[in-house]
Amino acid sequence: MRFTRRRPAKPAAILLLMALGSLAAAPFLSAKIKYGVRIEVVKMDGSELVGELIAVRKATMVVADFSAGSYEFIEMADIRIVRIPKISKALGAFNGFIQGAFYGAVIGGLTAGDKNPTSKHWSRAFIGGTIGAAAMSVLGGIKGKPTKDLEVIQIKDQSPENLAVILEGLSKMARVKNAS
Repeated sequence: MRFTRRRPAKPAAILLLMALGSLAAAPFLSAKIKYGVRIEVVKMDGSELVGELIAVRKATMVVADFSAGSYEFIEMADIRIVRIPKISKALGAFNGFIQGAFYGAVIGGLTAGDKNPTSKHWSRAFIGGTIGAAAMSVLGGIKGKPTKDLEVIQIKDQSPENLAVILEGLSKMARVKNAS
């Protein structure tokens, strides 16, 4: 019986974990600006404005108009309803699972080293896909994904107490929180 000396393992597993970790942490480590929620405002005259909610004040709402490329200051008395997309945690987890499985499998397959496909490639791709799918589904579930369903908030004919609660909730979704 002949004993062979086992070679030290390539740092492929470490590279795979580093790549998946940086992929998973990228949305949380970026220095980008925190954006407000996408909002649709229907005014009393029937016109609609679609844009990003910048700030909510007691008497006005500031919305960045996507079509005109400008800011609109809308009086609360001129607003009939506000529509906001709902966020689905399950849809975010599913999208994260799919993306994590794909990128994890690609990175895992690339870390095998040889150019000829072997069982080593497939096993590393499987392990990378499994780790990537698990990590990204958790992150996608935390972040969520906007759906096509809209939450409709009635502004017209609200009592001052209800309107104050609604405006406080909208202010939390704006880019500038608690603007006065």
